[in-house]
Amino acid sequence: MGITDVRTKHTPGSLSHELNMKLLREELGFNGLIVSDATSMIGMTSFGRRKDIIPQCIASGVDMFLFTNDMQEDFQAMLQGVHDGALTEERLNEAVTRILALKASLGLHLTQADERDLGVVGSAEHLQLAAEIASKSVTLVKDTQAFYL
Repeated sequence: MGITDVRTKHTPGSLSHELNMKLLREELGFNGLIVSDATSMIGMTSFGRRKDIIPQCIASGVDMFLFTNDMQEDFQAMLQGVHDGALTEERLNEAVTRILALKASLGLHLTQADERDLGVVGSAEHLQLAAEIASKSVTLVKDTQAFYL
């Protein structure tokens, strides 16, 4: 029995066209923003050089990747990915459109960042809201049937 190459059998979700485009977009009809795992995590970096996985991440259906190591380097990787054909300009435009649509839906285009009152962050009202959201969002999953033994 041969050794299975984990890179071909267990692709990280952020690099999986089947997960992002086939399942989420096509089968489930999801039209929202798909965000990557942290791109510096071993799950992604074990699949290749950063300059290759950044365009591959967007090509696979992710619209926004998390955590840049070097903004200019990642930007150049995206441009090189388009130039080399690893990433189409059409796919890149789709991702940018989804990012801009999310920003618009949140009204981020209406005010400048320095005009927003960031002083309310950490206020009693925000801390209470954070506690309410946290209490409503945590799900305890218990394996009562011993499925994963």
